[in-house]
Formats: sequence, C-alpha cells, structure tokens
Amino acid sequence: LPMVRAGAGPVAAALLAAQLAVLAVRHRDRVACDVGYALNPQTAAALLPLTRLRGLPLVTRLQTDLPRGHLLAPARWLLRRVMRAATGVIAISEFTRSVAVASGVDPTAVRVLPPAIDPVFGAGQPPRRRGDRPFTVGYLGRMHPEKGPMDAVRAFANAAGPDWRLVLAGRGPQQDAVLDAARALGDRLRWLGMVDRCRLPAVLAHIDVVLVPTLVDEGLGRVAVEALLCGAVVVGYESGGLREAAGPGCALVTRGDVAALGAELARIAADPTLTDTMARSGQRHAAAVAAASTAAVRDLIAALVDAGRDRATQPVPQR
Repeated sequence: LPMVRAGAGPVAAALLAAQLAVLAVRHRDRVACDVGYALNPQTAAALLPLTRLRGLPLVTRLQTDLPRGHLLAPARWLLRRVMRAATGVIAISEFTRSVAVASGVDPTAVRVLPPAIDPVFGAGQPPRRRGDRPFTVGYLGRMHPEKGPMDAVRAFANAAGPDWRLVLAGRGPQQDAVLDAARALGDRLRWLGMVDRCRLPAVLAHIDVVLVPTLVDEGLGRVAVEALLCGAVVVGYESGGLREAAGPGCALVTRGDVAALGAELARIAADPTLTDTMARSGQRHAAAVAAASTAAVRDLIAALVDAGRDRATQPVPQR
C-alpha cells in the first residue's frame, strides 16, 4: 500500500483520516487486518473512519495528558470523543489511565501497559558511593521549554557548591539558550550533546542526581526509571506519573519552583547516606517497574499469538 505521511495537529489528523478512508475503499480487497492500533489519540482520530468503514476494533495508546489551554479546547474535546469511541485504550501508567477514565472511557476498557525499558539499563549495578569525587548533577533529555532544561541550569547555579559538576546532554529548540546560560558555570559544566542510548548507562554511572524538571504532565517519566536503574537519584517537579515512575528514589517539588529544586539538590549533596539510601530503594522500585513492563508486554504478545492461532484454525471461507 502507499505510504501515508502527515504532520501533527487536528488538521493533519483530518487529512490523514481522509487519505486512509480513500485507501480503505480503493484497496478493500487487498487489506487484511483484524484491529486498528494507534500510538496516540491524535492518530486514532485519523484511524477511526477507516476502522468504522471496515468494521474493525480500534485500540489507542495514551502516553500523556490531553492538550491544555482554551485554544486547544476543541482538540481536547475531539480526542476525548475518539477515546470513548475506541474499543480499548492502553495507558502507560495509572496517571494516564486516570486521564482516560476522566475523559469518559469505560474503566474496563483501559489497560495499563508501561513502556518497555531498554535492556541496556537493566544491569542492576549497585549505586556508587561518592567518595572524594565531585557531586555530579545531570540533565539528559530534550532541550525543549516544556521539559524545563533552563530550570535545571538555574537550580544548579543557585545551589551548587564549588566542587559540584553539571552534565548536560540532549538536543532541541532551546539548546542554544540553555548553553548560553550554562556557560557561566565555567569548568563545572560538561556538555555532551546528543548521546546514543547505548552509551547512556555509562554516562549515568558518573551522575549522582538526575534532574527531571518537566513543566507539563509526564505520562510516566521513563528517563527517571532509567536513571534509577543506573543508581542515580531523581530530583524534579511533581508531574503526572513521575512519582509513580520514581517512587522512593525521587524528591519532587512544586512545578516551577526553581528555588525548591535547588534546595533539594543541596539537601541530597550534604548527606551521602541519604543519597545512598534513596538510590538503593529507588533502584529496587525501578527494577519492579521494568519487570512489570516486561511481563505486561509478554502477556500481550502471548494473547495476540493465541488469538492468531485461534484464527488460523478457523475454516477459510470459499469465494
């Protein structure tokens, strides 16, 4: 079938829906599928006409909160209706499950399936004791305003002792502004740019605290789980499913409170025993989250295999 490409937003979703509907009619004798699966409600909005036309169930994944703000109210209304029309919703956390249920989705139609955690983070190395090395703080993620990289730099600058180090890694539209602000730290700054995922555990092995100052609701906060698995502690803002992801290995403050963020860094830096305790309990919690994710994916694959086996044993209708 032809490749269908579309941008983001409700207009793009409407255009994609129209293209898919045309394809469904034009290629109705060539398309054999049993379910429509969308990575998010926006894509589900595009798939809904196609699945209705073909009489197929529609399952959508919900990875974050719905759009906020008065200007996005029509899009939020549409996505809620799409989720209610779907046969099922896969939520990546209890937080996103609550978003789906609050949108009017039948609770029995929502299943929590945490995102898979890359096995490279699952070595389970014990947290490192700091010893005489500098207290090291890291921000590893998108350089985008909604992720709060500027708050990370400001919190570090406000609280940092003379022997602290800040590690920055990632790319995004705010990269230049963040680097300009961080250059005042001088040789206490280490800029890594974009780091390949397979190298992240080695980077995290030298970081005591990972900052997650997200200014929007995180669906789960996979970066927190990955950091905890590598023995770091998480400090960030209260945000959606972040506490669910990090558990006892995190210290979270009110969103946007840079001073409180810095104060938590100072508290943890001053008490290596506290750091060690949080890191160990956080690592156990993250390992449980990762194991639950693996088990959920395994159960889902097994169910799909069983469904496929049942379908294969049914007689093929004669044309």
